[in-house]
Parts: sequence; C-alpha cells; structure tokens
Amino acid sequence: MKKNDTSSVTEEYWLWSAVTAFNEIDKELLGLNEFRSFTPCGSVCFGLDKKSDDQYSIRTDVKGVVYCFLPTSMDSGLPFHINGCFALHTDRRRLLQKFVDDRNKRQFEWNDLVLKAVCKALLLGLENALTVCGLHSFEILKSFWPIPIKSPSLKALETTFLSSIIDPLKSYAIFSDGKQVGCFQQCWILNVDFPKTIQD
Repeated sequence: MKKNDTSSVTEEYWLWSAVTAFNEIDKELLGLNEFRSFTPCGSVCFGLDKKSDDQYSIRTDVKGVVYCFLPTSMDSGLPFHINGCFALHTDRRRLLQKFVDDRNKRQFEWNDLVLKAVCKALLLGLENALTVCGLHSFEILKSFWPIPIKSPSLKALETTFLSSIIDPLKSYAIFSDGKQVGCFQQCWILNVDFPKTIQD
C-alpha cells in the first residue's frame, strides 16, 4: 500500500482499563526471584463502534483472547480481551494452576493476584463503558460479566467479580435502569435467582 493511499485504512476504537494490585501484594510473594521484576497488573479491552463524533456503542462480536504481553492460545470465552502478567505453562495454552502441579503453588497465587487486578480493571471498564456508550448500554454490558467462566484457568475471575460487586466498601456503579447508574447496594433485585447465582 502506498503511503498516500488511505482508501484501505480502517480505524478501530477500544476502551482500555488497567489496574495494578499493589494493595493486595503478598510481600513474600513479590520478594521471590521469579516475580521480583514483575508487577501484578491486569487490564481489559472492550471493542467500540464509533457512531458519530462523540458517540460510541459497545461491540459484542469480539472473541476475547487472553494476553500475557503477547497473545496466548487461550480464548477467554468473553466478548473482550484480557491482559495480565500471568505465570503460564510453557505452551502458553493455560495459566499455571494449583491442581496441575503443587510445586507451582506460588505461581498459582501470583495468577490469582493478577486476576484480582483484571477483575478491578473489568469493573472500572464497565463503569467507563456506561459513561462512554450511554446508560442504555447496561443490557448489553451484562453479557460482559464473567458469569459463568468456562475456563478453569480464569475461574478466580468469576468469584472475585461476584464478591466485588456485592462488597459495600467498593460500590462499583455498574448497574443502570437506562436513566441513572448505581451500585449493587442501591438496586432492587427482582430476579429471584440472582442471590442463588452469587452463592453458587
């Protein structure tokens, strides 16, 4: 393509949220040689469609991939991308897990810490998406909730997400009736199965 040929240029828009889990760092874990040069950080990336100069809609056609700096061979099964400083198997097809090899206990704990950062990034991303795409986007954004998670490697993301949205000290404003936004504690839950979903 010639430099001055712009006919084939396409623009993509993404909503990116990133978090570090410094407040939850196990000092002993961070002191290990294998993690000393790393930061327990995580991020999510939502695809956007630009409708006009200052209006965007959320994309649901993104096939989420898990990244660890570069793409891994893991699909998240979610409509957004996940990036984190994970401890991976050498084939980059899955995260190190406790039940796979108990000798990797510290790597498993590290991955849980990174997934906590990913969860916070997801919650902030959902809040930001309601601002960027409009409060009417809540129905679409519910499909971005990691419930249930099919990948065993990412199961901690589901449990952390559920415990975070009901934590009164965190108050993530990810709920909306299309007119206003609020956190879990400000909502009336009319779906009788919702508490059971959280308990499970």
